[in-house]
Amino acid sequence: DQPFYESKVNVSILVNQSDLSHYNGYLKKYTSMDQMAGTLKADINLSGKFSDFKSKGSVTVKDAQLNYPGVFNGVIRPRTIQLDYSFKRDAESLSVDVDHLDVDHFNAKGNFNMEDLDKKDPLLKASATTGVFSLKEVRPLVPWGIIHDDVSGFIQEYIRDGRFRLTEGKLKGRLSQIKDINGPSGVDVVYIRAEVEKGVLEVARSAPVFHDISGVLELKKRVFSLKKMNGRFGNSPFKLDGHISDFARPQKNIYTAFAKMQPARDELLWLLGKEKFRDCGFKGTSELFLSGQGTDEEYHLNASWDLDDVAYVYPGVLEKPPKKKNHVTAQIVINDQAVDFTSFKYYLPPVNVTAAARFYYSGKIPVSFYIRSGMFDIREAVPVLPVLQDLKPAGKGSINVSGKGDLSEPSSILWNGDVTLAGVTVRPWEHAALLQGLTGKAIFR
Repeated sequence: DQPFYESKVNVSILVNQSDLSHYNGYLKKYTSMDQMAGTLKADINLSGKFSDFKSKGSVTVKDAQLNYPGVFNGVIRPRTIQLDYSFKRDAESLSVDVDHLDVDHFNAKGNFNMEDLDKKDPLLKASATTGVFSLKEVRPLVPWGIIHDDVSGFIQEYIRDGRFRLTEGKLKGRLSQIKDINGPSGVDVVYIRAEVEKGVLEVARSAPVFHDISGVLELKKRVFSLKKMNGRFGNSPFKLDGHISDFARPQKNIYTAFAKMQPARDELLWLLGKEKFRDCGFKGTSELFLSGQGTDEEYHLNASWDLDDVAYVYPGVLEKPPKKKNHVTAQIVINDQAVDFTSFKYYLPPVNVTAAARFYYSGKIPVSFYIRSGMFDIREAVPVLPVLQDLKPAGKGSINVSGKGDLSEPSSILWNGDVTLAGVTVRPWEHAALLQGLTGKAIFR
């Protein structure tokens, strides 16, 4: 004789206005779900026996509530859930295929399988794809608990919005691996590939916002990648490829990025300090190439910047006209206290500048630099250096000068070195006679 529940059945079930809380006991047996509630409407076909059956149908849930600790951040309360599914269960496995899922205008499809149900550590498999959705709207519905801590933390803290589409999502692992997803055994449990449009990333309240971001996001093993990303940093267009590596390891995550940007004036002033450099001008199109690697505590960045087509002004100090060769390279370290230019090279013919500077977020800018040139026609420097314009200079000269001080207070800079003059002519003031034939060295100490 067999128990009643092992009898075979072939039935159609119509459910209308059923309370989902009645099924909590069954779900708790197989999951860590705390509570489920809502009003259920269903049209279900079922055949087989309790331990070996098939089911297919459509389900609608109104005013749902789901508390699933470790998966969702809190209780989720979608107004409407609609799905079409097929379900199969036997003594060793169960499988669910969802042909259509609609949760408050978020739509998806996928499947879920559990194997080795008769063992202590069953194998779970799942896959999913979605339609386009707004992150801001579906944020409460995202199962953050099954995403690596560093990735889910980054998305929740910095990515404000965007239109996303999951093109491929896979989960495969033993239940023990999923419970320890941030540990070594959970490395290869989740794979995600998604597309984004109109993304918004806010790194800090005081910084320009990254917006209009589009590209591909991929999570694979220990690497979260950003591929073919385009967008704007404030008003500055950029392109970027990068990745975050070393998940589930004792050391800090490593961030690697390669970017190309066309900087605009507002973003440069934010970097340099709006109050100190607000009178500076910057006009034209340039390309800044960046490559970086490091942790969130200390990030190393290399920069190469072509400024040939840009006109910029630092009043009273420098006026660079357009269509004049100009190139900048830098090695930069960014930490929680400052942006540190450990190496800075500035080429604006006829002069080369080598420098090091540290831009503290508190406002100070300690700097040391070395300015040198070969022998050049001084008239070539007049359009660039405003201080020379009233002197009407001619002749030749060379520069070998160093300085040290605080760039935020130019008067504090101490100079050392010399300027060599050869046959130089200048007019010291407006109605003065010309001084001609100046040859020798002016020494700074």
